[in-house]
Amino acid sequence: MYVLYAGGLMRRKTKSSYALFVGDLHLKEKAPASRTDEWLKAMAEKLNFISKISREHNATIIQVGDLFDSAKNSNLFLSYVLTYLPYMTVVPGNHDLPGNTMNNFERSPLNILLKANSIAIGTHTTCSTIGNVKIHYFPYGDVNFEEKDKYSVFPDHNNIAVLHHPIYSGQVPFYHKNYAVNVNQIRKYFPEFDWVVAGDIHSPFVNTRKKPYVLNCGSVLRLTSVQKEYKPAIWLMNLDTLEVKKIEIPIQENVMSEDSEKIENKKSESLAAFVEHFRPDKENGFLQYEEYIEKYLKENKVQPAVKKAIKNIMAMEEK
Repeated sequence: MYVLYAGGLMRRKTKSSYALFVGDLHLKEKAPASRTDEWLKAMAEKLNFISKISREHNATIIQVGDLFDSAKNSNLFLSYVLTYLPYMTVVPGNHDLPGNTMNNFERSPLNILLKANSIAIGTHTTCSTIGNVKIHYFPYGDVNFEEKDKYSVFPDHNNIAVLHHPIYSGQVPFYHKNYAVNVNQIRKYFPEFDWVVAGDIHSPFVNTRKKPYVLNCGSVLRLTSVQKEYKPAIWLMNLDTLEVKKIEIPIQENVMSEDSEKIENKKSESLAAFVEHFRPDKENGFLQYEEYIEKYLKENKVQPAVKKAIKNIMAMEEK
């Protein structure tokens, strides 16, 4: 089968000894306040680069969630995405899903791309087989850390878990406690796997101290001036040796606005003060950060515009 992309006709390949893992893209129509360049052009360049590396290595592209920045997109923007997006398997992230739940997948922009045969969707029922490797997919909210049984593997294959869930290399920040996990914790749930590959947290890392090895892919597009010095990358895995190579994505320097940085810093200061209001006593312990925010918004009269601003700040802080 042939599909027309911006770079011309590209044959969709089904056999590969490589997987190309792509982090959070957060494709969005409106340019972030921090960006001073041509935003749509910058997105297209990143997607074309991903496509180029995939073709060079005959690699299967696996995107680890948050392909979109929002579940609401115009038809014009979806057309734009369809023009440049190479064929890939996407593990749905929270930003992709209305209400942050797979229950609303049919109303998501991912479903449009799926119906257009532009992507495949990775879920727990769609385990991929590439050579001697089984790839297991876990969309946002699909990893159950309350289960006592560990996730099973195919003993005659190498096994890779790909999930959209916050994983930190070290200590979990206070606002993600009771939800996010660190490297040692995630290993307890996938003990027989060879790799755990994750999306959600925008700071990448690789931990190969012991199996399962852990790769957090990071983000692809720089959305805030906090990422002014950030070097995005994609991750090429040789599925015969299970070795991972970091491939930096070309970026344009000096495209982050200093004025925007001041605004973002002010928002961060406001957020810190806001969160301090929710700091509980030791007797009750610390509930999930988002639960405190939602509890406050429900119990107090807050104007819709203010609610939206608070949630935007929360999203910015997560990045």
